[in-house]
Amino acid sequence: MHAQRERTHQLYLLCLFLLLAASVLVHVITLHMPLYASDAWRQTDEESIVWHFTYVLTNPLKPQIFYDGTHDLFVQLELQVIPWLTSILMRIFGWHTMLLHVIPDVFFSLNVYLIYRIGVKLFTPAYGLFGALLYLLVPYDIYYGQALMPEIFMMTMLLVTVLTVNAYLENQTWGRASVAALSLLLLALSKLPAVTILPGLLAFAMVKSGWRSLISPKVILSVVFAGVFTELYLHYEGSIAASKFVSGDTSAYLLRHMASNLHLHVYHQAFQFITTRLLFRPISALAIVGLFFPRLNSKLYALLIGWGFGAFIFEAWVATHNALQYYYLVIALPGVLMGAYGGYALYHYFHRWSLIALVPVTALAVSAAWQHTPVLYTPYQKNIYELGLRFRSLPANDRILWIGTTPIIFDYSRHYGWRDFNTKETLAEKEAWIQEKIREKAAVLVVEHQTAPDNQPLMAYLQKNFRHQVVDGYTVFWL
Repeated sequence: MHAQRERTHQLYLLCLFLLLAASVLVHVITLHMPLYASDAWRQTDEESIVWHFTYVLTNPLKPQIFYDGTHDLFVQLELQVIPWLTSILMRIFGWHTMLLHVIPDVFFSLNVYLIYRIGVKLFTPAYGLFGALLYLLVPYDIYYGQALMPEIFMMTMLLVTVLTVNAYLENQTWGRASVAALSLLLLALSKLPAVTILPGLLAFAMVKSGWRSLISPKVILSVVFAGVFTELYLHYEGSIAASKFVSGDTSAYLLRHMASNLHLHVYHQAFQFITTRLLFRPISALAIVGLFFPRLNSKLYALLIGWGFGAFIFEAWVATHNALQYYYLVIALPGVLMGAYGGYALYHYFHRWSLIALVPVTALAVSAAWQHTPVLYTPYQKNIYELGLRFRSLPANDRILWIGTTPIIFDYSRHYGWRDFNTKETLAEKEAWIQEKIREKAAVLVVEHQTAPDNQPLMAYLQKNFRHQVVDGYTVFWL
């Protein structure tokens, strides 16, 4: 009997090793890829922060970018763990594009292991392995698992928090409460939408240890600790920031749309995106199956239902009001884990007959990942990237002006400058703005062609007064 258990354990470890190897290999081919694919604008902001951490100021509490000024361009963002760790690599090995992807890749592989550990601790190793496999088959997980963005660290902290809270509930000591409190703090700082896991943690704690466990001094102090220090961090970042992205996004994507959240269409839109573009139909189908088996593992089921509910409300209330597809990653983990739960339930209750369903469903998930992942790596911003590389030869003190949608030219060029996206200004106001910036050493103005129809009088003025050239969807004016 012991020998059989040992062989089973070795088989699980072998499967885990293969999944970890797959998590590394899936990113090898794109390791040297510049940041010009999906959501390049968000990644270039992070690259700007890496550059400033590396060459200007290493303080992780003072992230800086290149645009809307010429110096001390601090921004209010989530805790910049990935850029700060990446800057350490840059200081050791020098600046190399591949190093921009290394830290996200490490967290991506770590998540595979953490999903397995959740299976071991909360259910079975087989469930953990199946969950890790499904995680590797979600195109968004693959792409954003290598992107220079905070989402992959957020996902890591979601998994770590589940494990630390479970460890505390199993042995409710002050030491374990402190670790759980620290993980809650890092969870909130990794990205605020991560707190949508809290309903799941509450439900999990109630099923596992009873409602009295929620009102113990250890739990109350842990939550207060995480909440207070998160608020202090955001207040400090906001007090020094030239651009308050956290406060601005909260207003733009949530508070302004509260009335529309009463309509069913936002929930239908969120459900449709999750099932057809995030998890795709195979994993979504398994997740729906899992909803019908609450007794298979009541504690894990409570966690996933509460977590999924909180994440889905976020997607409906926030993600549907913008075009930021990475916001849907908030529900990727509970979706994958519920999918694995549904697959395990089929095997548990129907044994070998379930293979008739599980094998083709898994094959379809592999097919979806194979088909849709490369689309995310399409180099949408390659033209402006190459233009930015040309601008790197400009004198260091020359500034750039940008009229367009996303200010990625500043990071690509490594030059400071200003952007203008106000189409309501008069021609006289825009002329005055340009002349003012010329006096502040602006040497180049770039107009994105898709904004040109809104700036026809300005384009006529610029073409008449400045030397210019058209470069792949952009007009460059030499000031």
